[in-house]
Amino acid sequence: MTYRNAKRLQEAYNTFKDAIDTVDYLRGEIISGDEAKQKLAEEWNQLYLQMVEVCLSLSKETDAIEYIERNKTHILSELLATRQLFAEGKLPEAVRKELQKLRLEIDIEKRRLAVDKQPDYGHINQLRQRYNELYPLEHIQFEQIQNLIDDGTAIIQWYIFGDCFRTFIITHHRPEPIIWQSSNEDLKNLHKWRDDYLAAYYAPRNAKTETEQEKLQKQWENSIKSRLQQLAEILHINQILENLSNISPNIDQLILVPHLYLHILPLHGLPISQNAGNYLFDLFPRGVKYAPSCQILQQVQQQQRQEFQHFFAIQNPTPDLYEPYDQDLGIVRAISKQFQHSYIFLYLLIIANLKK
Repeated sequence: MTYRNAKRLQEAYNTFKDAIDTVDYLRGEIISGDEAKQKLAEEWNQLYLQMVEVCLSLSKETDAIEYIERNKTHILSELLATRQLFAEGKLPEAVRKELQKLRLEIDIEKRRLAVDKQPDYGHINQLRQRYNELYPLEHIQFEQIQNLIDDGTAIIQWYIFGDCFRTFIITHHRPEPIIWQSSNEDLKNLHKWRDDYLAAYYAPRNAKTETEQEKLQKQWENSIKSRLQQLAEILHINQILENLSNISPNIDQLILVPHLYLHILPLHGLPISQNAGNYLFDLFPRGVKYAPSCQILQQVQQQQRQEFQHFFAIQNPTPDLYEPYDQDLGIVRAISKQFQHSYIFLYLLIIANLKK
């Protein structure tokens, strides 16, 4: 932080790089519910934010994307990579056995540290460092991100900073991303929009009477169009699309990579003012897709699945999902008809069994 504030950006870059390399194998030591470690995790996230800012200040746009990827869905990426390597037998037997031994030792040490009043993380850090030496999670590079898409596909990735949010457009047509930066006022409006949206969404569930619930639900449904219009304006989606069309007019597929609470929003349904009555998904004949991160998109693409025959689902206990398909639009039941074998569990039954 001192280096960055003093405009010694290259020194800041080197310092943050070393710190992030250390943080990457310390992530596993965060225990959910531990207030001190949750605070430490927040500080680590700030470290990534600072690193991305430094990269952008140094005009290292591709490095910025790579550190954004390292900050997103790291644990899930690691789990997927571990599963793939072990399941497909890509590791020598001796390495597999040592990795399994190290994972067991790390788990034992984590449990010991969880109850230790004065924990010393030296040993577990050594174990994790050795584990990473044998099996490093290969962080995705910008060139690899570009290789995930064809000439007709673009990736739009959002990243929320402390004073703004930025949109990164990635295509095959340029060696670096196109970056759009919001104002601080845009960020404030985005946070306020999120709060209002979620409050209206949950209001029917908190209603005290059925009449009030129906009224609030109707208000929610009637407000969706105007709310999404506001969101489109806050995100400047038309300006983003204009930047995209300047890169190539032949983009016919979009992959959206949101950040934080943007993941829960229907971004594909944003109204587009340049085409009256149209929405974002209408502009791309091959569709609009979502990915948690480009790293996970890469891992999913690498998994070969020629044929799906089994379907597993935990069913949401709401009428639109659990009622018979012939009587209602039962989403889970409708999907299950596409598979030869289906395994469907009711969420309420699972919760009831867990409480026994």
